[in-house]
Amino acid sequence: MITKNKAIDKTKEMKILFLTLNPDIRGPFPKHTPLLIKALENLNCCVVRKTWGRHSENETLFEKIFGRLQDIAGALVELARLKPDIMYVATTLDEPALVRDFCLLLATSGSRVKKVLKMHGSKTNPLVEPGHALYKFLTRFVIRLSDAILLLSTEELECWTAFEPKGRYYRVDNPFIPNNATKSNGLTNIVGNINSCPTLFFAGRLIKPKGIFDLLDAMPLILRQIECQLLIAGDGEEKDEIRRYIEQANLEQSVSLLGYLDSDHLSDIYRSTSVFILPTYFGEGFPTVISEAMSFGLPIVTTPIRGSRDHLRDGVNALFIKPKDPDAIANAVMRLLNDPKLCLQMHTANLDKIKEFKPENVAPKYVEIFSELLGENEDGITL
Repeated sequence: MITKNKAIDKTKEMKILFLTLNPDIRGPFPKHTPLLIKALENLNCCVVRKTWGRHSENETLFEKIFGRLQDIAGALVELARLKPDIMYVATTLDEPALVRDFCLLLATSGSRVKKVLKMHGSKTNPLVEPGHALYKFLTRFVIRLSDAILLLSTEELECWTAFEPKGRYYRVDNPFIPNNATKSNGLTNIVGNINSCPTLFFAGRLIKPKGIFDLLDAMPLILRQIECQLLIAGDGEEKDEIRRYIEQANLEQSVSLLGYLDSDHLSDIYRSTSVFILPTYFGEGFPTVISEAMSFGLPIVTTPIRGSRDHLRDGVNALFIKPKDPDAIANAVMRLLNDPKLCLQMHTANLDKIKEFKPENVAPKYVEIFSELLGENEDGITL
C-alpha cells in the first residue's frame, strides 16, 4: 500500500449514518446500539440513527417488503441531506439480511460515503459447503460493494477471508455496561445457590442450534446425581417442540420455560442462578447473554466457538464443552456444582473480564477503522 505524509484531522467531526433495528425489537441489537452511539458521540462523531431491518415483531410479508423499501428510501434521503462520512449498517449474514443489504448497497453504490457493515452473526456454513450458489453470489457482492465488514470473532474473520480474500475485514467488540443491580453480594449468592438447591440457567433464542435440546438431554444425567432446577428464558420458533420434549422426558418438575424476559427480570434470574449454560453451535459473534452472565460473576458452561474462543479461557472464565454433547454438558455442570472454589475463581475472573467491554474501551477501535477508511482516496491509497 502506498502512503503519503498526510494525516486525518482527528479533531474534525465525523458524520455517521447509523442504520440499525427499531429499538423496540427484542434481542441484543437494541442493547448495544445506544451504548455504541453515545460512545461514538463522546469521540466527536455526529451520529444520525435510522431504522434498518424489522420495524416490529411478527411482520407480515407485505410489511417486510414495504418496510425494507421504506428503509432504502430513508437511507437515500439521509445520504443526500446529511452527506455523512460513514454509512454504518448493523446486520447479520443470513438469507433475508443478504437480500436487503444487497439492495441497499446497490442503491447507494453511486454515493462516495464509506459503507461499513457490522455483522452481529454470520451463517457461514453455506460459504464453505457445496452448492448455495445464490447465497455465495450475494455474499460476494455485498463484500465488494462494502468498504469494510466488521466481525465479532477471529473465527468469522478467518472464514470470511478464506471465502473472499479481496474483502476488508476487522474484528471488533460489542459494548456492554453491567446492570447496576449486579453490584449486589453476588459472590455470597453463588456459594449459597450451590450449597442449597442449585439453579441452572439458559437464555437465548429457542432454536436447535443454540444447543437447547442437548441441554435438555443432559438434564436426566444431572438429576441422577443432584437435585436442581433448570430455568429457560427466551422465545423462538421451537418453543412448542421444547415444551413437548420436556413433557415427554418427564422433566416438568425440574425445567421451567419462562418465555421472553425484559432486562430487569433477567437480572433477577441471573442474580439467583448457580451456573449459566449456553451449549450453542449457532453462527453468532459473541453472545450478549454470555456478557450478561459474566457481569454477574456467574460460572459458565459453553462451547469454544466464535467470540467465546476469543474472550473466554477454559477453566478460568468458563468450562468449554464440545457442541452437541449432552454428556459433556452434564459433566461440566457437575464439576462446577461440586467445586465452589472454582466457581468463586470464575466469579472474580468474569467480573474483571467484563470491564474490557465498557463503551469507552470498545468505541475507539470503531473510530480508528472509520478514520483509516476516510484516509484513503478512491484508489485505496492511504493519504
